[in-house]
Amino acid sequence: MNIFKEMFFSVAGVKHYPDYLKNKTGKVVLYVTVLILIYFAIANLRTIPATMDVVSELREAVMLFPDFELHAGKLQMEESFYYTEDGVQIMMESEFGSYLREVPEAEWRDILYDKDLVFVADETTVLIKNDGDINLYDYPDDFEISRAWVYEKIDYIYLIMVVFLLFSYLFSLAGYLLGAVFVALVGMIMCSFMNQKLTFGQLYLLSLYAKTLPLLIKGLLKLVNYSFFGYSVLAFAVACLYMGFAIHHMDLMDKENNRVDGPVIF
Repeated sequence: MNIFKEMFFSVAGVKHYPDYLKNKTGKVVLYVTVLILIYFAIANLRTIPATMDVVSELREAVMLFPDFELHAGKLQMEESFYYTEDGVQIMMESEFGSYLREVPEAEWRDILYDKDLVFVADETTVLIKNDGDINLYDYPDDFEISRAWVYEKIDYIYLIMVVFLLFSYLFSLAGYLLGAVFVALVGMIMCSFMNQKLTFGQLYLLSLYAKTLPLLIKGLLKLVNYSFFGYSVLAFAVACLYMGFAIHHMDLMDKENNRVDGPVIF
């Protein structure tokens, strides 16, 4: 049975769970790896394209700015830049020298009272208004930046995104494997009540399959950007329910030669 059929039967055919105990360790690892990849693809189906659109819009926004260079604590520009829309104001100019420090903060508050976000840069200073706070900062002497430099560095956002996705995948994988431990522990309690004998390794293997449906549902919830309190508990309960039905199908006590002794023992 291939891993995609196993995913289907992990959700819709609990009676197939005893067959999973015959799987080699490599196949189990492949199953979990592919399952997490599918979950990851579903969960980020909107996030990744949205991030790429943001990067594209950021490129266009940078090119709207005039060519500028910040060198030795001074801003140099060939022409001034002014933008205002929906409570946002951006102004960059160096031809008038340094004037931001000459205006009292109270006067700036009166001038910018109707703006939510403001960025004003003169030759040596930048003024930023955000959440009602107005702050002035002088450019550091050892800081150098230009429009061309910013445009080049935008591509690093893709690299950052790839690294972030990689770590997120590994984190999801680790969480899945760790969660299976607790489902297996519950399985041991179930075995004691059902008088069935399974090793912890076998129960752990079954728990990796039992957590399939909760994980896929989690991916769909992330896709539609919906969450609710207590889902982790509900997902754990569903996985334990699958584990209980799986153990129920294992009639290990009928005949000694029909005992399910899988090769995967931890």
